[in-house]
Amino acid sequence: MTVLATRDLVYAVDDTVLVDGIDLAASPGELLGIVGPNGAGKSTLIGLLAGELTPTSGDVLIKGRSVSEYRPRELALLRSVLPQQTVLQFAFRVRDVVRMGRYPHRESTIAEDLVAVAEAMDQVEVSHLADRLFPTLSGGEQTRASIARVLAQDGPAVLLDEPTASLDIRHQEMVMGVLSDLRDAGVGVIAVLHDLNLAARYADRVALMSSGRLAACGSPNDVLRADLLTEIYGYPVAVEQHPLLDCPLILPLRSS
Repeated sequence: MTVLATRDLVYAVDDTVLVDGIDLAASPGELLGIVGPNGAGKSTLIGLLAGELTPTSGDVLIKGRSVSEYRPRELALLRSVLPQQTVLQFAFRVRDVVRMGRYPHRESTIAEDLVAVAEAMDQVEVSHLADRLFPTLSGGEQTRASIARVLAQDGPAVLLDEPTASLDIRHQEMVMGVLSDLRDAGVGVIAVLHDLNLAARYADRVALMSSGRLAACGSPNDVLRADLLTEIYGYPVAVEQHPLLDCPLILPLRSS
């Protein structure tokens, strides 16, 4: 059973193909990491999976139905999305930003919404920022507040575009731990990650993209290989077994 899948997915703008023939599936209770160099098509793929972009050809399926068949509120109940950047036109307080994630849950009570918002803020350590205006936060604090909104939405699939990019090492580990907890609770988690070592440590499967195509997809040990990464990224790397953890350790080498 898959929570989200693509069939021969293609997305082109004018004569430029940004996503080319992607077949991918994510299961409930799985953390799928999407990696690849800049311009590989990772963010475009997230936009297609979320239903925010319309495929040139192929299809995206959520729970077996084409994403185009869902009404916006139905879609919001099935998947929550963290974009690469969150831009707000108005100076909302953090608490109100997180409460936006509860908008699709019209049948829930105010008490249930308040509990969900409080728990989401606690999970990513932004409760103390609840009354701060969102634009006054640091980049990392804005990211964590936006992740809290995603958590409060409480759907069976979560799509995140670089959720750790602006975070310090402690908060990177905290966020990846939260995503692992979601996975363990049966949520399908798909996350674009630039840090290959975070993908190696936390992802159940890794999808490696290159020039809009899927170069490889499988376990971290199968995909995060020195030869493949060196070829795709155009930079020499070594891959060793982590001395403390049961996962690969990716080490960039000094280029000659």
